[in-house]
Amino acid sequence: MGSGRSISILEVARTLKNSYNSEINIKISGNYRAGDIRHNYADLIKIRSKLGFEPKVNFKVGINKFINWVEHQNVEKDFYKKSISEMKDKGLFFKNE
Repeated sequence: MGSGRSISILEVARTLKNSYNSEINIKISGNYRAGDIRHNYADLIKIRSKLGFEPKVNFKVGINKFINWVEHQNVEKDFYKKSISEMKDKGLFFKNE
């Protein structure tokens, strides 16, 4: 469930970077995959009016819960480069130009 506030991927990346005290340089490549969600926002108007729903967890609390969850997961082998190559071969990977 969303918070009703739009949050950019860059804001998420910067929050994660700060949470991990990382020195990594965040770079927006402009690349995307077919079917990627490029913009996402949870509009809570209907759920508020019909069910009286209000989010109990804001972005900061939610991202910290996510970080805690991630830290308890097993690390799997990285197949990122292989997946990009396969998507390019199938015409499913695009460069934003």
